[in-house]
Amino acid sequence: MPGANQKYAEVWKELGTKVQFLRKTAGLSQAKLAEKIEKTEDTISNIERGIGCTKLETLIDICDVLGTNIIDLFSLKNVDYTSKKKSELVRQIIDIISSYKEKDIENILTILEKIGEIE
Repeated sequence: MPGANQKYAEVWKELGTKVQFLRKTAGLSQAKLAEKIEKTEDTISNIERGIGCTKLETLIDICDVLGTNIIDLFSLKNVDYTSKKKSELVRQIIDIISSYKEKDIENILTILEKIGEIE
């Protein structure tokens, strides 16, 4: 099934991009992240480039260091990873609202959707 291999490769590449985004936002080098999770720098590099696959345990360790969780790692979407400023702003918003009550977050979402309609 050649199509499946390509599909999996795209998933790993997207995941790697997310790990890189979170690592850079946290101000960590690949070497420092590797040290914190007791892996090699090559392991982090391979993950970020989407080469091969990695164990779930390794991804969970990465999430712990980067202050996120595995579900958020897989659910981040439509973030412009090329803009460091934008990614930092998105991260700050997530950090701020993560402690809010569910109803307050729903209200914020409604407001943001209304702002999007204006543009």
